[in-house]
Amino acid sequence: MTAHFVDLDCLLEMGGMAWIVDKSRPSVPIMKVTRHDFNLYRSGVYRSRGNKVEFNGATFWLPDDVYSRLKVKLKSSPARLGNLAISMQEFMNRDLVENLPYSLNQSMVDALRNKVDDIYLVCPRQTERAYASHIERLEADLAERGITIKGKYYLSETFHNQTDDTLAFRRARLLIQHLVGRRTEKGAFGEGEVVRYDRIVAYDTSRSLLLLAKEVNPVLRDLIAKTAEGLARVVRENVDDHKPVLELRWLTGNEANAVVTDKVALDYSALIRQYESFRVTRR
Repeated sequence: MTAHFVDLDCLLEMGGMAWIVDKSRPSVPIMKVTRHDFNLYRSGVYRSRGNKVEFNGATFWLPDDVYSRLKVKLKSSPARLGNLAISMQEFMNRDLVENLPYSLNQSMVDALRNKVDDIYLVCPRQTERAYASHIERLEADLAERGITIKGKYYLSETFHNQTDDTLAFRRARLLIQHLVGRRTEKGAFGEGEVVRYDRIVAYDTSRSLLLLAKEVNPVLRDLIAKTAEGLARVVRENVDDHKPVLELRWLTGNEANAVVTDKVALDYSALIRQYESFRVTRR
């Protein structure tokens, strides 16, 4: 069986933006920043420009033109550079979210249309309450096009309160659960079962998705190592018997190279080598 796990941003194009605000007036945006630019400023891509700004206890590096525009805005505002913050009202406030522009990504819709495989929606940073109406509309629009969403997963309850590493771990754990057929609880596999798939195709608009090719097996080994031996044996047998595969598809937005793919098979063999080495050392 095959399943497709699709990031919400692959299907739904919305105009939400992050606000730069004065901490004393968080409901009034001084400037608005696209999510793409927000991530670039936080990543340190523009570090060499030297335009360092602290927002919400995190360091952001702005390009020269944005930094200059921000300083101009501040001249006509009582706000000070050292008293700024990031507000995610357009991602968290239900009233604002419901008024954002809404459109389907037609290329992703065409890729999923009339597939007999199961399809899941993954919402990494959106809150269920704020996006409920949009997702309900999305499901209805997809159903009209022959696409049924089997289930939805919310990985984080705010846009920026989790580190990228945390989100990557949650995504890896989610996909591993369905490749193995077992739920995870407190960092280990539990007795609860989920639908198991021999092949999962994961889609995202972020390049970070491709990191799962390196991360998914270390996460699997860590989960197995923390699982009771009897159940851990069942998980290992499932992996041996079915040899599940994870395919990663990064939708770049670049027409010349629209999709970048990678593939990884579940493998816990490094865990066995570590265990054997430990056992030999103990003798």
